[in-house]
Amino acid sequence: MKFKYIFFSVLLFSLTSCETDVEDPTAVVPPAPYVGDSGSADFSSYVSLGASNASGFMDNSLFIAGQLNSFPNILAGVMSQAGGGEFTQPYVADNVGGMTVSGNEVAGERFFFSTQAFVPQGASGAITTEALDFQPGPYSNMSFPFVSAIHMVAPGYGNPAGLATVPATANPWFVRAASNPSARIIDDVLVQSPSFVTLVPGDDFNQWALFGGPSEEVTLGGATGMVAGVQAVIGALAANVDAGVITTLPDPSITPTFTAIPWNPIPLDAATAAQLNAVFNNADPSQGDLGYNAILQLAAALYNVECLSGIQAAGGNFVPADCDDAASVPIPNPFFQAISPEEAGVRTIVYVEGNNPVLIVDENLTALSTPLGDIPQLRQTTENDRISFGASALLGTVLNNDPNQVWGVSVPAPDVRILTADEIATLRSQLATANDLISSSVPDGWALFDLAGLYEEVVTTGITMDTYTMTSDYALGGFFGLDGYYPTARGNALIAKRMMEAIDAVWGSNLSDSGLSIGDFPTNFPDGI
Repeated sequence: MKFKYIFFSVLLFSLTSCETDVEDPTAVVPPAPYVGDSGSADFSSYVSLGASNASGFMDNSLFIAGQLNSFPNILAGVMSQAGGGEFTQPYVADNVGGMTVSGNEVAGERFFFSTQAFVPQGASGAITTEALDFQPGPYSNMSFPFVSAIHMVAPGYGNPAGLATVPATANPWFVRAASNPSARIIDDVLVQSPSFVTLVPGDDFNQWALFGGPSEEVTLGGATGMVAGVQAVIGALAANVDAGVITTLPDPSITPTFTAIPWNPIPLDAATAAQLNAVFNNADPSQGDLGYNAILQLAAALYNVECLSGIQAAGGNFVPADCDDAASVPIPNPFFQAISPEEAGVRTIVYVEGNNPVLIVDENLTALSTPLGDIPQLRQTTENDRISFGASALLGTVLNNDPNQVWGVSVPAPDVRILTADEIATLRSQLATANDLISSSVPDGWALFDLAGLYEEVVTTGITMDTYTMTSDYALGGFFGLDGYYPTARGNALIAKRMMEAIDAVWGSNLSDSGLSIGDFPTNFPDGI
């Protein structure tokens, strides 16, 4: 099997330019002067508590321009004209993004859109943000990348020693910004005596999805589960803060992270498709091991067959028999296992001329053990599966310099890059449970902000505001950044404006009259800012 090239059209965007909407994309545009009124709220000490999308994380990293354009920072800018005080953030060291621990890279640089290659590229320059370069807080924005709900109340989450454990028990961004190594995130929030708080209750589901739906579901129950984390955080805030906004959590599977790449992104010519089919269909034991499809056909032929006779060798003649026959062998037997014809059909690998699905491992398929060895749980993606945008760098690449081993074609794509239909169903079921918990836990007098609903609206219909329409189109829709999940600066401005409407509705403030326009915020940042 020889591959001259594998070409993925999904990565060739029909673009000739990628605009940057303001002269200085690092600048935060102050709202037009207006007479602010906080209503019955007190914005004098506003603190944000949350995860990646409240920290300013965008375009696959945390960088200064992203932090300047975080929705809490935009919101605080308007609040400052309605009695709000100074809003501080744990700024990283550069606009390259990324993070190192003792000089070793643990998080990569931000993406920018290359108009020459028409694909996102890593920003040029050195990563200079070091976790052990301590910048102790507390800060007004106590939101950090990849924080789960339970992490917000976890002791030692800012302890440098926790970065060396496996798995790590500390977060490098919080290590850098914690007031002291033993402080919890919630401690550094409450020590500021906040008068108003916004809470995004963790990255639990986003992280699970981005790691391809690991076999273990998101832990909801138990002492360290998400439920315990959400309840502990909201309980601590309710007991110490008079007012605030709590958000629901979006569904990652509907975002461009999992929709930008189609389920069948692999183009093949007729000759290459025929080569692949010959390998998977091989049914002649004299020519070597049975092909994968031939094994499936044999396993399906044994379905509902209780006994066999005439067993000779691997690939020999297997004949259904009367179980009273002394020569018969009961099924299941040490020679072969059976699967239903329906499962065999789902698993059968077929390549065609034109666009093809991705070869994956599906842990929900039956594990088969035969004289030929354990049979992998392979199938091809369907329209009900989701391929992570992170897979784009892997699909079609050659493994071990062997042209016969190609990711996603003859070698299954890594599970960490795929959300199967079953995993998506699990994600949505658990997410609904979590959002119901969040909604029912909002303290009296506080506001619930449906961030999940906002994401859904962007994806399904788009949102028009200030003459700009924001959709979920990758790179061009305006709301989602180049990682496909976290908002752009303009997307954060949209969140801030919608959140201001929710605040005004509960506390009688007039933040929405500030004149903030989402068009004043960029949708992308060029290299070298």
